[in-house]
Amino acid sequence: MKLDNRLILVLVAVIGIYAIFLFVSDYNTISEKISNFKINYLPLILFFVSVSWIPLIIKWHLLLKNCEIDVPLKKSILVFFSGVAFEITPGQVGSLIKAQILKTSSNIPRTKTVPIIAVEKVYDLISAILASIVGIIILGIEPYLIIIAILVLSVIFFFIYYRPASEIFFKRITK
Repeated sequence: MKLDNRLILVLVAVIGIYAIFLFVSDYNTISEKISNFKINYLPLILFFVSVSWIPLIIKWHLLLKNCEIDVPLKKSILVFFSGVAFEITPGQVGSLIKAQILKTSSNIPRTKTVPIIAVEKVYDLISAILASIVGIIILGIEPYLIIIAILVLSVIFFFIYYRPASEIFFKRITK
């Protein structure tokens, strides 16, 4: 068995153990929520979840194209959903499996694809913060949370667009 296959096998085992641990530790809560679930909402939920994947798939494919990685759309979609399957891991670190899948299937170096996955996660963070700001405004929660969210977004954008500052920052934290 090659190292790549063993790595994938270990990753799948760790994710499985983690999922089992979560299920067993919160069994009562999970069973209560499942028994109270209104099944008539299921088609609507599945529809909206499926539709929400469309912009994410487009974003993933465009990120690959912008880095001059030519992967057919069908393969790109399959790689994307493979990453989604592993996002149950803490911090969604399992989505890094996409880099390995692209390496194995298309011989694209991980050094080209891992940064794309990191950028994708930064975009996810920005989206979550923006969605939080909208939720805070709609719910009428204290405005200081909006200020904090805007500050966090400002710092992220600063590091994205001002390269020397991000290089200095990352050199200091990696020493």
